Amino acid sequence: MRLSTCLIQFFSQYLPRIKGVSKRTIEAYHCTFTLFLPFAAQYFSIKIQSLRVYHLSPGVIFAFLDYLENQRNNIASTRNHRLAAIKSLSRMIRLVHPEKRDLVERILNIPEKKVQKQLIGFLYPDEIRNRLGHQSISSTMVYLHLDLSRSREIQKKMYEYTQSILPQDPKIEELIDWENKDKILAWLDSLK
Repeated sequence: MRLSTCLIQFFSQYLPRIKGVSKRTIEAYHCTFTLFLPFAAQYFSIKIQSLRVYHLSPGVIFAFLDYLENQRNNIASTRNHRLAAIKSLSRMIRLVHPEKRDLVERILNIPEKKVQKQLIGFLYPDEIRNRLGHQSISSTMVYLHLDLSRSREIQKKMYEYTQSILPQDPKIEELIDWENKDKILAWLDSLK
């Protein structure tokens, strides 16, 4: 069975109608296969139109993931997004063609790379200056990464900031553990 036939089903039927994913997800998955198909064709020294479902093997997928990181300089999270698209196609193949179950299971067992989570998702520059007492974003980032011994001070300022911006609402008060603030700060101190 041709891989191109599966991809047509994947993009026209499976993703929008069965999975109900967003247009942005479809675009991201399309981008993945725009990169993967030429890579796989070159890997097997065949034309893209000649790719078959059995070419979708863990070996070529691992090689593709290495190519993304080493040749295209993608970070681990981008690599993981590309892998998710390939795994999604594999799930569709398992659904539509149960005889390919063994191949699909080997693909689904390909692990994601671990990625480090950000300490702080996002702060506006004024919030950084006002709440942490720094004048520039770069000095604050150095501070957050290198001076972890001051984590208690950062946590105190974040508590104070959070209390100052949240309205006095009993539901919010239930969710945020203001009474145990000192215990949490003591726990942070014990991590040093």
